[in-house]
Amino acid sequence: MSVKVSLKSSDKGSYYNQEEYASEFDTTNSDSSLYSRENNLNSSVSFLKLTSPFEQSFEVEDIAAASSVAAADTCDNDDDNNDDESDKEMNITWEVNSNNENISDSDMSSDDQEDVSVTGRALIQLEILQKKINQAAICSTCKTGELNVIDASEINKSGLCLKLAFRCNECHSNTVFDTDEKGNFEFSKIHNVNRLSVLAMRMMGKSRNALLKFCSILDLPSPVNYGPYKKHTETWKEIATEIIEENLSEAAEEIQQLKRNSGWDGEGACKCSVSVDGSWAHVGYSSRFGFVSVISVDTGKVLDYVTLSNECKACKKWEREGKAHTRDFLQWFVEHEKDCTLNHDGSAKTMEAQGAVILFRRSEEKHSLQYTTYVGDGDSSAYGNVVDSRPYGPNIIIAKEDCVGHIQGRMGKHLRRLDDQYKGRKLEDGKQLTGKGRLTNKLMNSFQTFYGMAIRNNKGNVNAMRQNVMAILFHYASTAENPMHHFCPEGNTSWCKWQVDKDCGSSTYRPLKNPLSEVVVQILKPVFEKLSDEKLLTGAEKCLTQNQNESLYHVIWSYLPKGEYHSAGEIQLGTALAVGHFNSGMANFNTKLFEKTNISVGDNNKRLWTNIDSTRIRHSLNKTSEKGKKRRKQLKAMET
Repeated sequence: MSVKVSLKSSDKGSYYNQEEYASEFDTTNSDSSLYSRENNLNSSVSFLKLTSPFEQSFEVEDIAAASSVAAADTCDNDDDNNDDESDKEMNITWEVNSNNENISDSDMSSDDQEDVSVTGRALIQLEILQKKINQAAICSTCKTGELNVIDASEINKSGLCLKLAFRCNECHSNTVFDTDEKGNFEFSKIHNVNRLSVLAMRMMGKSRNALLKFCSILDLPSPVNYGPYKKHTETWKEIATEIIEENLSEAAEEIQQLKRNSGWDGEGACKCSVSVDGSWAHVGYSSRFGFVSVISVDTGKVLDYVTLSNECKACKKWEREGKAHTRDFLQWFVEHEKDCTLNHDGSAKTMEAQGAVILFRRSEEKHSLQYTTYVGDGDSSAYGNVVDSRPYGPNIIIAKEDCVGHIQGRMGKHLRRLDDQYKGRKLEDGKQLTGKGRLTNKLMNSFQTFYGMAIRNNKGNVNAMRQNVMAILFHYASTAENPMHHFCPEGNTSWCKWQVDKDCGSSTYRPLKNPLSEVVVQILKPVFEKLSDEKLLTGAEKCLTQNQNESLYHVIWSYLPKGEYHSAGEIQLGTALAVGHFNSGMANFNTKLFEKTNISVGDNNKRLWTNIDSTRIRHSLNKTSEKGKKRRKQLKAMET
């Protein structure tokens, strides 16, 4: 017997067609307990995969016994639907009356008339679906019965994918279908909505518990259990890791092309400058895993990264049980070694140095690049370790450039340390270091800002940097009676109004109401002399920064929030996603993820990914604009 369904002419377009993967039911078993939930749809909301042009013809085959379809769709298996036989296509003949009473051609735009198909997924309340099916469709077998929507997923549970059925209330014929299509990746047939939900949670920095809460609020089915969830994470990790390696190679090729355009002949390894920085999952040095990256100074893209961990949960379990040195452990470790997360022997503090050495040593083999300029923290030991390791032989010198942002931060650190040192003590004039006309929090922030400007505004000129640094202190100590602007830059373009007036003959300069006293100047002077040291400023002569590394870590820790536990698979997946999105954007990288897993990229995917990328770029431009910088200074001033 074949079952046909025709649409009532009163509701054209209210029906959707799930083309694939409909299980088959025997109409003779229509009273089975499988259909006892005919009028009791507990899950009132479901994900529906919409792929239904209206003008297609399908026909429902004879329906097999209900018990044969109940082959376990358990969430504990690798596949979220473990039927041995693939679900057969749903063959339904749609009969639509062109004389539609509710929706006329005049109500539709030209675009609607050209393409009335729907794609993607939608959250739909099942009671509404039931109501509209009753209004729009009748059974094409008996021509009289109305179709009821039945939740048939009580036996065949499949995470967020429901198994629904259309059942005629007269002849009891049934058409069963899944609300989401199955993927076809590596011979496993898993509903895409379950696999994609795992990816979505990781991109939000959440795990299964968060997905469970989300489903509980929206009255959705329960997501897949922990076992399949972990396996989905491992699958995404392997795919993302494969794609990110291709992404890093493309970033390296971009560097090589830039160097060719600048005169590199293509012989031997390409020399380039990189910024190096590390970050940890926890504040301080108690973290069990950390992350080290190298980013091109020329392109701002990640060239390589490594995650380091001084702990392996699986190995630690054997140690707790006192079996770490047994024969069973050795046999187990042979298989486990490739997945062991323990790759760092030492404290979290030494992760940055070890990670930097690893990245420099493999740069030539991996990308045919030599990182010959190292941009890093001025006080980091990682640079020394890299130099000692001689990654490119004894004849290649790796130059050091200090991050100008970290150099600038030293001014604030030194001044606050001085403030703590003199707290509660009276100076020679009988007053404390802090107070009106003295060292305040606002003045410390100003000195730090002006110190950074003195370096950046004199890029490539160390002598000018030194002079401008000392000018800050004496400018703030100047009075009308005793002007001390001899360090301030001269000319009508100077930031010092006193020097501008001197050059132009104007009178725009106004002395400070509360200039620094002589005794305070003498206490602050050693700090300014130390921070204007020629050797120190030579390291920041090119005004390079690690800002791009900090930006990358902001993305990483949004996918792997600090202070929370993450499995090894989640860490590797999160870092690969973050690096891929940082380098190429969400639209580009996610498209490759979908293509690798044979998941089609929908219009909503493209639109939303593009919006996210555009917002990220817009925010970045706003922050680097003069208006954005001014706003941050105002907010910082309000905090103090």
